Amino acid sequence: MNSELIVALRNAEDIAWKAMGKPTDDSAEKTHKAIADALRLAEKLAAAPRCEASSCDNAIEYSGIGRHRRFCSDRCRKAAHRANRQH
Repeated sequence: MNSELIVALRNAEDIAWKAMGKPTDDSAEKTHKAIADALRLAEKLAAAPRCEASSCDNAIEYSGIGRHRRFCSDRCRKAAHRANRQH
């Protein structure tokens, strides 16, 4: 995950929070909540382990069962295996 995205989301959250002031409706609060949720998701994805395939940068979520996965898909696992056999 790009750290620039996280910085941008933090800035947007701060601006939305300051802009709320005394809103007449709940749209400002909803906007702030949406930005804060996006920031939490971006931080979670940034901390997640990445696929070990050289051509892939997908995050891998742990299912909570068994050992942690090394690759995001069978396609990446097979591609990495083929690349290792050639070297």
